[in-house]
Amino acid sequence: MDGLSNPKTVIKSYAQAISSAIAPISSAPKKKGDYVAIKVNPKAYEERLKLCSYSLIGRVVLSKGEEPWKILALKEKLQSIWKLNSQWRLISLGRGFFQILLNSEEDKAQVWGIGSLHLKPGVLRLQPWTQNFNPNTQRTTNAQIWVRFYDLPWEFWHPQILSDMAHGVGIPLKFDRATLEGDYGHFARMLIDVDLLNRYLTLS
Repeated sequence: MDGLSNPKTVIKSYAQAISSAIAPISSAPKKKGDYVAIKVNPKAYEERLKLCSYSLIGRVVLSKGEEPWKILALKEKLQSIWKLNSQWRLISLGRGFFQILLNSEEDKAQVWGIGSLHLKPGVLRLQPWTQNFNPNTQRTTNAQIWVRFYDLPWEFWHPQILSDMAHGVGIPLKFDRATLEGDYGHFARMLIDVDLLNRYLTLS
């Protein structure tokens, strides 16, 4: 006997098939002026908050003409740097922002400790995750600035030493040619991604 003629066979419509995935409404919507107010289920919301317990927010800032990363390629690149042992997720939020969904305080400390990264292309900047994060309301406070280091003894003009110094200001992006060749000793000059809200930068 085929399935169509078997009286025990129940053929569900598409709406019936997906109805089990839709939870019953927590409370009826209420009209407030020209808007509809909906109260979300607090238990469901708490469950989602727990998933975000160890989250960070990252933003990839690109220079003009640079191609944006594909999300899978970006995750592979970050994993090669962070070397996390547990599973984690990279969720695109738009405008270059990503939520980095981590699984433990140890993983969060490891990623946060490495800090911002020069990815080539782009710079990844990290910030703490906060409830109700909206990428459309975020203000950009970073700029790429040519910074000069004056009165620098010549023996410090090594790319690694200069990069270490630049990290005290921001994220080093590139040196100018004269600095790399070490032929002009008046100052070293580097292009650095700087957070303009950091008003208390010091070098030691």
